[in-house]
Amino acid sequence: MDSGVAPHQVAAAERKLKHKLFPVNVMLEIKHCDVLQAAPKEELHQMLIGFYGEHVIPATFYEIKETLRRPDLVLSRTRDGAVSRYAIPDDMLKGAFARSRDRLTSCSS
Repeated sequence: MDSGVAPHQVAAAERKLKHKLFPVNVMLEIKHCDVLQAAPKEELHQMLIGFYGEHVIPATFYEIKETLRRPDLVLSRTRDGAVSRYAIPDDMLKGAFARSRDRLTSCSS
């Protein structure tokens, strides 16, 4: 089906909007999958998925880490003032982030 829109028009619109109008959909690569039923139906849906995956979730993890690394949560310092121990150790923080990552990957829209 021809949409009547030239590729250079799509590229110009994507540059203006600063996002892809027709992002690559992995559903097209799955054998025996009904693409029309499985794919997001509109660009807004795809944009929101990308927005959360690329901006909201990473920003949330960053804020959590920064909050847990506040100066009042430092338990001890070395003689030169460097932090030697936090209330939440790095291993515990990495474990919590790994569990959150695993739970997020199991979510489906």
